[in-house]
Amino acid sequence: MFSTLVDYAGRLHPLVIHFPIALLIIGAVGEVVRIRRAGEDLSRFILWVMIIGAASAVLAAMTGWLFAYQVHHPPELRPILFWHRWLGLGAAGMASAAAWAVWVWGAAGQPRRRWLRRGLVWVAAILVAGAAHLGAALVWGTDFFF
Repeated sequence: MFSTLVDYAGRLHPLVIHFPIALLIIGAVGEVVRIRRAGEDLSRFILWVMIIGAASAVLAAMTGWLFAYQVHHPPELRPILFWHRWLGLGAAGMASAAAWAVWVWGAAGQPRRRWLRRGLVWVAAILVAGAAHLGAALVWGTDFFF
């Protein structure tokens, strides 16, 4: 029974991954818009996007690690799987740190904290985009894009 639930949870990975990818990138774009339009308060929107994005990134990482044990990739794709797994885990961790920073420093008046918050959000978006690219390479092949 437990083994069946674990298998099922792993198979949810392709469904779960799209939510954190979209949300973390929207959060990064929101921070750019916030720079350009300092008068508009986007902090509440960015806060919720990042909290939900980070939580779903953690769920995607957990289901991804379970899914990796179920799918058997050819030997030439194993290095891509290795980097996809660790980059995804790093993205989930960075997204969690970024969500915390947005929560704590969402309306930070100090430039140092404001730029640190933005940097964490942007790095989380870059990491999730990189993990997504490697995941796509596992599914569609390394020559799909070019």
